Amino acid sequence: MGSPDLSSAAMPVRLIALKFVALSLVLLVGWACVRQTAPARELVAYAVVMPAGWLSNLVGESPTVTTTDSLSTPRGSILVRPGCEGVELMLLVSAAVIAWPGSARRRLIGIAVALMLLTIANDLRLAVLLKAIEVDRARFEWLHSFGGPVLLVAIAAGFLMFWTRPLGRGAQ
Repeated sequence: MGSPDLSSAAMPVRLIALKFVALSLVLLVGWACVRQTAPARELVAYAVVMPAGWLSNLVGESPTVTTTDSLSTPRGSILVRPGCEGVELMLLVSAAVIAWPGSARRRLIGIAVALMLLTIANDLRLAVLLKAIEVDRARFEWLHSFGGPVLLVAIAAGFLMFWTRPLGRGAQ
């Protein structure tokens, strides 16, 4: 008896969708329960706020990380509030990768790649927002409320379109 067929054709779309919804709920509710704890705030500080500060520094800004959720320069500051750190999108993409048929190894690689990609994109978004608040408040508002989030969702969707493409036999 061979190994089970893990291709997307063998798993009904409804089952994949059900797994995605269930995993999303578990991950998002779990994050909502721990997001204000010290370890979660430290994770956001080290994985999101500080790297965004380093990226800003590359373009000559030299921001100060004033708390675990704030970046400041003499000309402006941004506060990385819950929901702005990109964790929810990362959890949704992780749930999609786990729900999609494939080997455990492929899923782990997919989650690692997605988290790195989205973390880098979000850190760049925050660095751009810090620069934008110094230069043009209207541009900041557009980038903060529309441009940045849409770009992050587009990157996540592009990754998932690539990730869920049919693979050749043995590639899973």
